[in-house]
Amino acid sequence: MAIYQPACHARSLCWLIVAWFCLLSSAGFASHPVPNPANTSGSTDESRATALAKESTPTTAVTTPKRSFISKAWGQFTGDGDPKDIGLLVYPTIAYAPETQWDFGFSAVYVYYAENDPKNRLSELSGFAFVTQAKQYGMWLEHTLYSDKNKWFFFGRATAQSFPMQFFGVGEATRKDPVALIEGNFVLVRERVLRELRKNVYFGLNFDLQHLGSARYVANPDYEDRQAPLGATGSTNFGIGLGFIYDTRHNPMNVRNGLMAEVGLLGYPSWTSTFPMGAAYFDGRACFSLSATQVIGFQVRGDFTFGESVPFNQLSQLGGAMMMRGYYTGRFRDRNALTAQVEYRILPLWWRFGVATFASIGSVANDLGFDTWHWSVGGGPRFLLFPLKDIYMRIDFGFTTEQWGTYFYVGESF
Repeated sequence: MAIYQPACHARSLCWLIVAWFCLLSSAGFASHPVPNPANTSGSTDESRATALAKESTPTTAVTTPKRSFISKAWGQFTGDGDPKDIGLLVYPTIAYAPETQWDFGFSAVYVYYAENDPKNRLSELSGFAFVTQAKQYGMWLEHTLYSDKNKWFFFGRATAQSFPMQFFGVGEATRKDPVALIEGNFVLVRERVLRELRKNVYFGLNFDLQHLGSARYVANPDYEDRQAPLGATGSTNFGIGLGFIYDTRHNPMNVRNGLMAEVGLLGYPSWTSTFPMGAAYFDGRACFSLSATQVIGFQVRGDFTFGESVPFNQLSQLGGAMMMRGYYTGRFRDRNALTAQVEYRILPLWWRFGVATFASIGSVANDLGFDTWHWSVGGGPRFLLFPLKDIYMRIDFGFTTEQWGTYFYVGESF
């Protein structure tokens, strides 16, 4: 399914984040060296976590003072803590984009192991809230959560925002200028609730709620003859379906070795949706370690919609912070989309700093005839936030033939 992401991440300046990097650097560099991935036994993410857990296990009974929540969280930054402790980061953001003017907000990320056991997969909960000079506001929440023994898998996101969306039209060859600005209140809740059937194999339910209220279609004066797309005046669609995931990743936020394949099907019946429709998707990801610090990753994704009435905000689309970086979210949209990307990472390159470079291609089509392909390339620096959990902060610069974008996130794009 196409998922709308806040455009405020595009062309972000993130000045306060640079200062935060410096603060972490001065604290961590003076207090603790970064664990070398080569020092842990085995080549998989799981063996890496297991080795850290063994290192943290005392050989003799030692009485240690009880540590506060803040002390435990700070220990994750410096590398002095226990790998089993939680990792918490809260930081301010500042950005600028033409459609928002100045944007101010706060982001947070929380990572942990179920039952404080590093043998379980790493769970992550992240959020972002913002307000702009143009009196726009919003918040979103994403999560990848595993229960003890990885028996249950909860994977999804929730978004609520009052935010303008540039609409470029429908099709593979739309104009570079937006034909309209669609204003309104957007609500999106997407959740997968999956149960492990056998090792690494999950099956369960998919839920998807997409709401656009108080909508207003503001046409570009140069394109006033263009007809407003279906759903431009608002809609509420609720879908339910089935999902299947094969997942060997131990640390989804920074996969060094692992595979993930997801297939899903959703139906939006007339009794729960303004526009009855259906959707299907697949998402395949693979990451391989080339050395102790080098990783190469591949991703292929397909999004498909069917039915006579598919609202514009649920059409498959290209662009955003995760795939086809550099394009505005929804720069191209149609009934179907196919995208692929490759990324090369050096983590770390020096001390707690790393770097990554990527390239991606994508196409949209009304049918399955993907004739026109678009590309994006880019890269950016990385900073190791949680040495004991191998989690990096990334700043990506994406470039296309039309535009460019800057994206700031904790965790890799896939």
